[in-house]
Amino acid sequence: RAGFYKEIVPGILPITNFDRVAEFAAKCGTNIPESVSTTFQECGIDKEAQTNVARDFVTRQVEDLANNGVDAIHIYTLNRVDLAADAARAFQRTGKVDSSREFKLDLVG
Repeated sequence: RAGFYKEIVPGILPITNFDRVAEFAAKCGTNIPESVSTTFQECGIDKEAQTNVARDFVTRQVEDLANNGVDAIHIYTLNRVDLAADAARAFQRTGKVDSSREFKLDLVG
């Protein structure tokens, strides 16, 4: 849409540790949407709740990308194969993945 004619493949990093993401964002001089911060803060130290929130968030991210014309994504696993696989499955479910591409899940820690 912006007139670029080179492929850009967005990278998705599922949130496995919100505190680290917040720290990284601060170092980069960027902000995390308040709704995301609030949702993770409401989980407290409950790891299962954090994982469920992360799963929901990454699913919505990839669905939004697919619905806006993206036909490929790069998923950073950081050794959390479960969340990466959830992201990949969500992207496939959109039906907007370029069928001429080989779909594979590269596990890069």
